[in-house]
Amino acid sequence: MAAQQVVATARVTQIVSSPRGRVHEVLLDDGTSAAGQLDGLGLKVGDRVTVAGKGGAYAQGKALRVETITLPSGEVRTLPRPEHHRHDRQGPPPGSAPA
Repeated sequence: MAAQQVVATARVTQIVSSPRGRVHEVLLDDGTSAAGQLDGLGLKVGDRVTVAGKGGAYAQGKALRVETITLPSGEVRTLPRPEHHRHDRQGPPPGSAPA
C-alpha cells in the first residue's frame, strides 16, 4: 500500500526524543504517531497541533512523516525532508589503495 496524504489535529500526549534531546516523534491524543525533524519547535505535552504528511491509517491510529505542522500559535512550519543515506555504496575502485 502506497503512502497517502494524512492530516490530524489533536493534542500532544507524548514527545519521543533521542538521547541527545532531539525530538523525533510526537504521539497525539487521537492515536496519531507523527514523526519528523520536530526539534526546535518548542512542542509541549498538551499543545494542540495539526500535522500533515505522507502515511496511513491503521487499526491502532494514524502514522505519518510530518511535512507541515501548525503550531499552537497558528504558525505553519514546513519541515525539511529527511536525508536518505545510500546503503548500496560499493568499495573503492579496483586497483586503488585501501583506506
